Formats: sequence, structure tokens, C-alpha cells
Amino acid sequence: MPSRKRQHYVPQFYLKHFANENKKFSIVNFKNNKLINNIPYTKQCYQNYMYGDDNKWEVELQNMESNWSQIINKIISNPKHKLTIMDKKLLNSFITFQRLRTTDSRDNVKRMKTEVFSKITSIASQFYSQNLTKEQMLKMQDEYFLNDNQEQDAKLCLKIAKDIQNVTMDLRMIIGINKTKYDFISSDNPVLLINPFQPNNNAPVFAGLIIIIPLSPRVALICIDDKIYPTIKSKEYLDLIDKNDIYKINILQFVNCNELVYSKNSEHLCVFNGTLKIIKKLHHNIPTTGIDFSFSKIHKRAIKFSNDDQYMFYRKEKNFDIQQRISLLNVSLNLSKKKSLADSAKAQLDENLEEFRDFFNDYIADKL
Repeated sequence: MPSRKRQHYVPQFYLKHFANENKKFSIVNFKNNKLINNIPYTKQCYQNYMYGDDNKWEVELQNMESNWSQIINKIISNPKHKLTIMDKKLLNSFITFQRLRTTDSRDNVKRMKTEVFSKITSIASQFYSQNLTKEQMLKMQDEYFLNDNQEQDAKLCLKIAKDIQNVTMDLRMIIGINKTKYDFISSDNPVLLINPFQPNNNAPVFAGLIIIIPLSPRVALICIDDKIYPTIKSKEYLDLIDKNDIYKINILQFVNCNELVYSKNSEHLCVFNGTLKIIKKLHHNIPTTGIDFSFSKIHKRAIKFSNDDQYMFYRKEKNFDIQQRISLLNVSLNLSKKKSLADSAKAQLDENLEEFRDFFNDYIADKL
């Protein structure tokens, strides 16, 4: 029988920082709203052979975890530890893999494949004299496209993580030190991606991105676009003294989790008992407004262009192509049916264009 059957999608070295001296923590199972105390952390956040019984990925992950754990342990023991370039590369790698190795990311791959399959079959059916029957579509789905292969989807997520692990290296990395009386909690999907500047665009490449992952009840790793949020410019660590920051980060762990949230102290989970019904409505959908922090005040020149998809852009974009943006805008509004709406949006874009171009060019040149 192959070894390493129990394969964790949240590594044990991370989980243990939220456990007590008896290697146990309290959990809330989000699906049934049950709070359970004294649960061994070693028996959470894993699936049997999640990445395959050949152990190729499991061995590679364990080697990486050995390096990740060393730097994270240093940070937890000394939050003002000065991070080297190599430390930052390791932490960026940790964040990327942790975001993509979870069951939630694996299931997202399945959902995306299903959506693509639906579009393909819709187009394919037009080449038949009669539409494909439901049975024919299901057969195509099973035999040629999906195969419901969770192991394959999990491996694809890890391959993507390996390819993009340096995408967020340009963000400022800050150690957040929790100075409040409230602990950070964490979850089975602990990496949070938020964008108060452009709330609909929280993918890793967009301007305004903030990434947060608690490393322990008292320490969090924050990667932030300090061109958009200049109050933290040049900082390497940040004392978090506003309890609302901790509260929001903890709520987002509930929103972002797949089914499990955990804490060293059950009291920090009980705080949310009264709001679980509301949180459930947001599950897997981080709100597009109202999520900001004491350290995420938007640059005064960026405010005018915030929360408007017309002005979303990539952090490493070289130029702002106005004609391309107008074309994309026309397509998204279905110009043939909504010409007046498209014209109105185009006019507004033209009106602000010169000011935005100056802002954009200064952002790219790091002159804000």
C-alpha cells in the first residue's frame, strides 16, 4: 500500500499554530453550524490521496513545507524579523500554493470545466440536424471532458501554483502584529484576496490587491499594493490596534472557508454565532463593497477611479489602450441592443481619460 495516504491541503505546520499545547483546537463546521472543542488538528484539512497515490506531488509539497515552516516559525517568534528577498520568495510561494491546493480551488476547476463544457455542447449542437439529447450530453461529459477526476483537478491546481508563484512578488509584504484582545482565526481556505480599490477584480494580477493570511492568532502576513494604499508605504511590519480590522479578517475567514473554521480559543468563534446566517448568504462571495481596513486608505488620486470596472488595470500593464477598453465595454454592454447605454459609458470614460492616463502612468512609474 502506498505511503502518505492522508494528504493535507492545509499543512500541519500551519494548523498547529492555531492549536493549544495538547495539539487541539476548536472548530465550527460551517455546513451544520456546530461548534466542537478539543479536536486534534492533525485530523483536519486532509483527504486520502488528494494529489494521487503515486505521492509525487505529496513529496514535493512536503519538501516545500519544510522551507515554508522555517520562515513562518521565525516570523511568529519574532514578528519584526527583517525579511530577506529569499524569505519573501518563500512566503509568496507559500501563499500561492496554499490558495490553490485547497478543496475549494479544486472544486472551482470542476465548475469552470462544466461551464466550458456547457458552451462547447451548445455550439456543437448547432452542427446537428437535431439538438443533442440530455443523455448524449451527459455521455460526452463523462467520456470526453470531465470524468469527475478530482485528483486530476487537484494536480492541475498545483501545476498552476508552480507556474504563477512569483506573480505577487511586486506587492509590499508586511507582517501584521495583532495588538488587540481578539485572536485571529483561520479556516480550510485561509488565504484572503480583497481589493477595496476595484472590488470586482480581486485576481492576483490587478491593481489594488490585498492578500491576507493569518499565521497565528497574533500574527498575519499582508501583501498589499502600496501604490494604491500609500499609508503603509515603506513599512515592513504593522501594529494592528483597531479591533475592527481583526473582526473583518475573521469574518472573511468564515465567508471564504469551504466548511471549516478553527481557533485556539472557542470564545473567538462564539463571537460569530449570531451572524452565521448572514455570513452563510455571503459564503464564497467576498462582498464587493464595505471591506476596507485601517491600513487600506485609497490614494487620493485613485479614489475617483475606484469601484469602476472601466478603470481596472493590471499592476504590470505597460499602457492604457483606450480603444481596446471601449471595444471591451461595447461588447460587455451588447452594443446592438444597448447603444445609448454604451455611448453614455464611453462619454464618461472619455471625460476622465486624460486624468486617468496621468494617474495610470504615474502608477506604472511608481511616482504616485
